[in-house]
Amino acid sequence: MRNPRPSFFIVHPSLTLDRRPSLFIFHCSLFILLSLFILHSSFFITGCSSSTKPKTGSLSGRVILVNDTGDPSLDPVDFSGVTVALYELAVLDTTIVRINQEYPQIGVQISQETEFDHRLQNPVRVVTTDPDGSYSFDKVTLGTYNLVALKPGWGYSYSYSVPCTETHDQTDIELFPERAVATVNGSAFTFLSGRHYVADAAALFLEPVEIQTGSVIRIAPGESISFYGPITVTEVGGHRFRFTTDNNAYSTAKLDSLETYDRILFASETNNYIHSGLIQAIQNGLQFQNGSAEISNTVFSGGGVSFVGSNLPSTVQSSIIRGFNQVAQNFYGPTTISRNIYAKNTDKCMILYDLEGTVSDNYFVDNWNGIQPFRGNVTIANCAFDRNFKAIAPCASNAQLLDNDFYNDTYNIEFNAYLAQTGTIEYCDPVVTGNNFHYTHKIISNRTRSGLYHNDDWFPSGIVGSINCPNNYWKAADPILVFEGAENLNIIYNPRRIVPNPGAGIR
Repeated sequence: MRNPRPSFFIVHPSLTLDRRPSLFIFHCSLFILLSLFILHSSFFITGCSSSTKPKTGSLSGRVILVNDTGDPSLDPVDFSGVTVALYELAVLDTTIVRINQEYPQIGVQISQETEFDHRLQNPVRVVTTDPDGSYSFDKVTLGTYNLVALKPGWGYSYSYSVPCTETHDQTDIELFPERAVATVNGSAFTFLSGRHYVADAAALFLEPVEIQTGSVIRIAPGESISFYGPITVTEVGGHRFRFTTDNNAYSTAKLDSLETYDRILFASETNNYIHSGLIQAIQNGLQFQNGSAEISNTVFSGGGVSFVGSNLPSTVQSSIIRGFNQVAQNFYGPTTISRNIYAKNTDKCMILYDLEGTVSDNYFVDNWNGIQPFRGNVTIANCAFDRNFKAIAPCASNAQLLDNDFYNDTYNIEFNAYLAQTGTIEYCDPVVTGNNFHYTHKIISNRTRSGLYHNDDWFPSGIVGSINCPNNYWKAADPILVFEGAENLNIIYNPRRIVPNPGAGIR
């Protein structure tokens, strides 16, 4: 019998295989795979460390001090000592951005100009200028920034959305001397675009005033400005004029909040048309003592009150009113309020006192109380209410609530009675129809707490008689929420819409 054919293998001398070829192949394969894994991991780690290192660029330019006052004492000796600060872009409120996109026909399209204030952010980098006005930021992470130049006595200038790229980027800036506002101004006056005006004390303007957009009027905390002559707002360069507080104007340290100034009074008997503005950190609002008032395309941000109308006609349209901690707007005469955004006001957005008026095509979001009609006959139509504690809270009012959209409000409608000085109780007799109530919780409240009373012991309870609420869409099966103590309550909400009203909400 022949011997079996021998097998031959080429092996490393140090390997002991015991003539088992399968074990040898396994060892070799494992060795190769392990080597490849180590090489791959080394390459991966090296590649990550080099690719994730942020790329940088430089940003530089000159700040030029321009004395246009005619006062030779303000001629600069050199351009040194100007602070130039680099800031991240202001974060835009996502709720308002969404509303801007969904309803571009209402409010104001927010931007860096409407949102950025250097006092409310910490800078990324800060430098000062050389004698020729030059400044430079090196090794700045590539991106887009806001650039601020500021010098005491020369105001400050914002350059929005400045790009920093790998190539050299140059931004030149002009600063002009501040103008001090006199306590009494007896001749016609113009607030020039690109200039800063500072009122350290209460100031009066007795003659006509022109406000150019792009001008900045800074008012010392607690002080006020009063205009007794006609007001004209002139558009310059697509910018906005700004009324703001003088609080920490030249600081680069972040503030938690801004100190407010008192008020801006308009006492002219003519029509006061204010538009294309930024009204910031005001405590007692724009106050209109005489004549009619018309506000449009303006952003009101932060403070106590934004607007107080007179007994004459008032119009507020295409504006944003946000962040006020008292009644944001007060109206006393015939009123038209349309195409505005009211957001994050921690008291009432508005009270309409015993008047005829229309509130239409507005968006109310994240407020404590959207609208409080007090007495009078107000029509509230085609508005949207979302995430407010109370959307509409009529008090002794015969308001007409027509074709509105209600979303995630805690209370969509709260009816309130009023105890008059005569001792009689005045109740609501509203019209509620064509509305969409999209949420599934209780909708109508008979709380009878309006916040207009001086003594909690005198709150009346309940609604006498019936309130008809037909032809609305109610997502909730049982939409009525009755509080203890309600008397003779009878709210009739049939017939009901089976599907939402397509004609309700903002048009």
